[in-house]
Amino acid sequence: MIKEEILTEVQNELKKIYEANKDRGMLAVYIWGSILTKDFNPETSDVDTLAITENGVPFEEERELEKSIRSAWNGRIGFRILYLSELNGGPKITQL
Repeated sequence: MIKEEILTEVQNELKKIYEANKDRGMLAVYIWGSILTKDFNPETSDVDTLAITENGVPFEEERELEKSIRSAWNGRIGFRILYLSELNGGPKITQL
């Protein structure tokens, strides 16, 4: 699979995740990392993704969303949630 095909597949999966979760506090989903550069290797690189959510989204949902997206793309994808308050300079929200 070539980089453009991988990027398209991941974008499509992230759109599904966003649509399924936007009413539950998901504000945006982004792709970042090496897939956006010439350093990406389709054979070995993973794809990094990030969701920005409102503060009320339970931390545990990150694991569920990550499992969902990993299963849709053979496990070579990283998924993280960044809460809006963190983005605005507040303290990092972590699991207790």
